[in-house]
Formats: sequence, C-alpha cells, structure tokens
Amino acid sequence: MKRIFLSLMLILGLSMSLSAKKEAMYAYDTSLTNFFGMYWIDRDAQMFYFDSDSEEDATMMIKNYKKNGNKETFDIYPKNNPSKKLGSVVLVINPELTAKDDLSSQSLIVKAYGQTYNHGVKTEKQNGNKSKGGGSESVVDKAKEGAKDLFNKGKNLFKKKDKKEGE
Repeated sequence: MKRIFLSLMLILGLSMSLSAKKEAMYAYDTSLTNFFGMYWIDRDAQMFYFDSDSEEDATMMIKNYKKNGNKETFDIYPKNNPSKKLGSVVLVINPELTAKDDLSSQSLIVKAYGQTYNHGVKTEKQNGNKSKGGGSESVVDKAKEGAKDLFNKGKNLFKKKDKKEGE
C-alpha cells in the first residue's frame, strides 16, 4: 500500500512540475530602463497575451510558430476571429541569463495594430521578482523540489526494505 501511495505521489509531483504555465515577460523600452508593459506566452496552448483591460482583445492565438535557437517567431490571430491575422512576434530569450546579466541581447518585437513595438524583455525569473533566497519560489520550482524530495524519500524506503529482506 505504501508503494502505491508513494508512486501516486511521485507521479503527481512530476506532473505538476511538467505542467505548462504562462510565462510572463516584462517589456522595457530599448534602453532597458523604463518599464513598458507585460506580455505572456503559453507555448503549449499556443496562446499569446497582451497586457490589457479587455481579455477578449488581449488573447491571441499563435500560428506558424518557428523556433531557431533562442529565437522564436510566430503570427498572432485574435481568439475571437482566428481567420484575421493581427500581426507577428519575434522573441529572443536566453534562458541562461539572470537579472544580473546584461539583458540587452534579449528582445521582443511585436508588429500589431499597424505599429511595430520593439522592446527589451526579461522573463519572470530574470526580472528578479522571484528571488530564491527569500523563500518565495515560483510554483513550478516548488513542485520540482517537492517531487525531488519525494522521489528521494521513496528511494530510501525501498532501499531499507531490500536490506531487511536480505538479512
């Protein structure tokens, strides 16, 4: 019974850590000093979100998604009118960078509504809002750590049982 329970807990922990989340992106003007706004991307659900008062106007479907290294390009279509192309997005993100690194090589170019918006961009982790030292980790990081701890505990339980059987 313990093995079944631990196996279920391990699977639950791993599935939580692998579940897709919207990734927040903080957009800055090209000098990376003045905050401009936020965007979100959900790569698994193929959705792109603007920072807006109207969720209907800000929810875009992603089509023609292409990834080449750290560069992602895709077209955006309004969710309520998926046949009308609204614009395109070019996103360059280096997942290895932190808030302390020079983020000027990261960019978000949004061509929509007849305008081109060129921003420097930081992800939620790179923005520094989620410091790991203060104990406020993201939900995904907590789930990964919990699954890792649970896996190690389960491994230790099986080892102890094997030793008892061998004696």
